[in-house]
Order: sequence, then structure tokens, then C-alpha cells
Amino acid sequence: MKLSAGSLRPCLLVLMGTSLWPQAARAQVLLPEPGRRVRVSTSAEPGPSDWVDGTWLSLSPDELILEQPDGKLVRLARNRLIRIQVSRGRRSRWAIGAGVGLAAGFGVGALAEAALCSGKGERPACVSNGYLIFGAVSAGLGALTGGMVGSNMVTEIWEDVPAERIRVGLGMIEGRIVAGVALRW
Repeated sequence: MKLSAGSLRPCLLVLMGTSLWPQAARAQVLLPEPGRRVRVSTSAEPGPSDWVDGTWLSLSPDELILEQPDGKLVRLARNRLIRIQVSRGRRSRWAIGAGVGLAAGFGVGALAEAALCSGKGERPACVSNGYLIFGAVSAGLGALTGGMVGSNMVTEIWEDVPAERIRVGLGMIEGRIVAGVALRW
């Protein structure tokens, strides 16, 4: 079997298409669908007050329509949109709060035991390694308190939507395998 440039072309196109496939699949996953919580900006370097957030209702060739939490509809000209971000959910900081509370509670308990039992003479509450006991009890209380405080600290996670989308396709035209790449927003 003799190989020629014409017989290798379909194989090269298939290899090229399959090497671009993961990029195209990753780019298409992030496209917001109606009902998603998004925020948009018409500024290149948006500050906290430059974002408009709401629920993605529709995108036409001319405008994007969002519904804000108060029910107000916002219409934004599509050609003025600079950045779009999709909400990936809200996360509480309970684990960080519990960790800080645990460390602070242990420190306070150990210092309290040291202060109570540092004098001369017998004290009934003082035992050997008492700082560990006091520290452990107050660490548990600190972790509980810190976890409750941290669970009230909620942060929304935002992810940028790329302005350009890559779409790769393979097909047959006049008996030949062809590959196509389309860029769109």
C-alpha cells in the first residue's frame, strides 16, 4: 500500500479534530443557559459597583435580559458587554470559623489554667497536665462557636465566561472529510 498526501489528509484532519475536541468541549460547558445566576459588566476593569447581577433570562443578537432579585428586568446592549461571570454557588466559611475557634479556644483554656494554677499551694481544680484538659474543653467550645459564626459568612463563587467560543466540527463534503473551526461569542 502506497501512502500519498491525498490519502493522509483525512487521517490528519481526524487527528487535528480530536486534538481540538477537549478545548471545544471545555469552552461549550461554560455557556450560561436561561435560569442561571450571572453577573455582567460593561467596564473593562469592573469595581464592586460596576457589576449587574441577576438571573439570565434570554440573549438575543441585540441584548441580554436579566431579572434582578427584586423582580426588575434589566436590558443590556450586547455590544456593550465586556465581562460575564456565572455563579458556581455559594459557600459558607464554617470550616475556617471552626478552625480559628478551635485554636483560640485551646489557647484561652490553656492560659486560663496556667493563670489559675500558677500560685503556690494546693488548689483543688489544678491537676497535672491541666492545661490540656482546660484547653481541650475550651477548644471544643471555641470550634462550635467559630463554626456557627463562619456558617453565617457566605461567599458567592464566580467564574468568567470566555468572550470567544471555539466550536470544532468534522463532516463530509463531496465525499471528503473536512474539519471546521468556528469562533463565536
